[in-house]
Amino acid sequence: MSRFFVAVVVLASLSFRPEIGLAQRPTAARQGASFSVGVGQGSARLTCTDCVPDRQSAPSYYVSLAGALRPNLVVGAAVDVWTKRVLDPGPDGYVRFTVATLDVIGQWYPQPSAGFFVSGGLGYGTIDARFDVSSEGSVSDRTSAFGYQLGAGYDLRVRRGFSLTPFVKMFGTASGAVEGTGAKLDAHVAEAGLGLTWH
Repeated sequence: MSRFFVAVVVLASLSFRPEIGLAQRPTAARQGASFSVGVGQGSARLTCTDCVPDRQSAPSYYVSLAGALRPNLVVGAAVDVWTKRVLDPGPDGYVRFTVATLDVIGQWYPQPSAGFFVSGGLGYGTIDARFDVSSEGSVSDRTSAFGYQLGAGYDLRVRRGFSLTPFVKMFGTASGAVEGTGAKLDAHVAEAGLGLTWH
């Protein structure tokens, strides 16, 4: 697990103390705007036309901005990113893979006064493969396609207007053509992490 992710969890736990009696009360019904950022550990599976599917683990990140349509429904936009540097089979290079999606999302709370939610989103996704070789410079291949996300989480209120949000999520892209080639590439990222939510 990423040391950075562990540090975020520890600092958040130490920095935000629940107001007396507030943590025991039901979460207030949602209204107005909300903003959330988070970090997690993601396991990505990249599939291409002429390769063996491979799974790689690395940190992943998200940021979202949303607003409450109803006490149990929040809609907005979110960006999810997973990235990892992988050594190239050659002697002096590496490849950095980046999977990113920009989605319109919805979060539904089965009980408006509780913190549990399920979420889903549709939008635009990209996969970028940057090849860096010290003797030749860098070259990038990119594909873009339909993007998506699906997940669940819990807003654990620790003070008025602020929650810690543990979550699990799947995001990725459908198969798309790599620019300048006939190859197809898609990616799916499964992650678990912790978000900081202001609402």
